[in-house]
Amino acid sequence: MDIFYPIQLFADTINNLVGLAKESYLGSAINFFVYDTIKIGLLLVVINYIMAITRYYFPMEKARDILTKKRWFGLNYLMAAVLGIVTPFCSCSSIPLFIGFMGAGFDTNTFVHYVEEEVNIGYRYIKTFKGKVIAGDTQRAVTFRYRVRPLQQGAVDYDWVRLERDLLHNGLMKVFSVGLGELKVVEGKGLYDYWLANLKRDEWFLLTEESKMILRELSKRHRYPFTFEEMEAATIKKEGG
Repeated sequence: MDIFYPIQLFADTINNLVGLAKESYLGSAINFFVYDTIKIGLLLVVINYIMAITRYYFPMEKARDILTKKRWFGLNYLMAAVLGIVTPFCSCSSIPLFIGFMGAGFDTNTFVHYVEEEVNIGYRYIKTFKGKVIAGDTQRAVTFRYRVRPLQQGAVDYDWVRLERDLLHNGLMKVFSVGLGELKVVEGKGLYDYWLANLKRDEWFLLTEESKMILRELSKRHRYPFTFEEMEAATIKKEGG
């Protein structure tokens, strides 16, 4: 039994009302549009409703704890993959499902690092990592450079609550209710310009007050902007004997 048969029947009725045969080009286009619009709309409603219930009884924090805090001996990767393919529908439904399940908040964005790079932020420094890429019997040495934060706990923590409140106050962030949750939307160019201007004025603008205090103490012991040689090289050399 085709559960979408009533929708197809309605689409055929529309064709009859406008006097266009379903087999004609225009009639076929109208039939397809009516059928798929209603069908996808219903799927989205059902998926988002199921997702709202799932998030209520099985929040992101619980899923994260299950996958990270218990020893699964590699099965956690399999479980994560299963969660990633939990829907057989197209992206129209799987994207809302994925976003809803993850419940990704504003504090999960990595855009902040792009803006930091634009001003060559001083509290992060370049560190070189070396490794190997192994493909079958072939090995190739690789080296890449990555900007990292100081090793001291809490030295670089972002004040997400203040930053979000600031964006809302300045009209750069919009919040929309979606099911039992909410969707926060920020226009990329506006966010980039706003944060860039503030970082040029105050390089520590994004950080918590606690992080600023730690950085002030670190700046008394190390040259600022920080460098790998200043922050880690001596420690690594000492530990290596």
